[in-house]
Amino acid sequence: METMEEQASSIKFPFLVCQGSGDQIADPAGAKMLVEKAASTDKTLKMFDGLYHNLLNEPEKDDVIATILEWMEERTVRWQEKQRKQKDKKGKEKEKEKEKEKEKEANGNDEGEEESPANGELKDQNHNGNVPLPQETKKKEKKKRKQENGGGKENGEAKEKKQENGETEGKQKTKKNENTNKKKQKKKSKGDNP
Repeated sequence: METMEEQASSIKFPFLVCQGSGDQIADPAGAKMLVEKAASTDKTLKMFDGLYHNLLNEPEKDDVIATILEWMEERTVRWQEKQRKQKDKKGKEKEKEKEKEKEKEANGNDEGEEESPANGELKDQNHNGNVPLPQETKKKEKKKRKQENGGGKENGEAKEKKQENGETEGKQKTKKNENTNKKKQKKKSKGDNP
């Protein structure tokens, strides 16, 4: 079994040791050694002069109780303060995120879509606004194409009409070629028989 001295180095939590200097059961030197060897950064030794082993049954027990309560209250206040600061920090971070969202909404984007690194595009954090970013250029090109082609759904219809017109033109050219070939053959056949 490990000795108290060996185990003391594994103590990392805050602790308070109250020891009576007249204690004949637990050596006051042991309390001092525990506080010295413990790994904790928050450790306190309170030595009560002339008191014995059972500090809470001594006539000065009110002093002992007051010491314990004061030690606990200090740490409770510190813990509460730490919790409050963490909560405030999280609140400020959320406010900043909301402000950024509002700015994005206010600045908007031509198509109401948010470009982000998740879309495969990286945003230039050093962008000064003079040179368009790749996603801005793509948006402008896309918008220009839509305007040229008459918009979204009509674009598909326009393509179909163009294809139909192209087919009609092709058929007309083929018929013309056939007619021209027939005329040439007729002339040839007339030219062969005078």
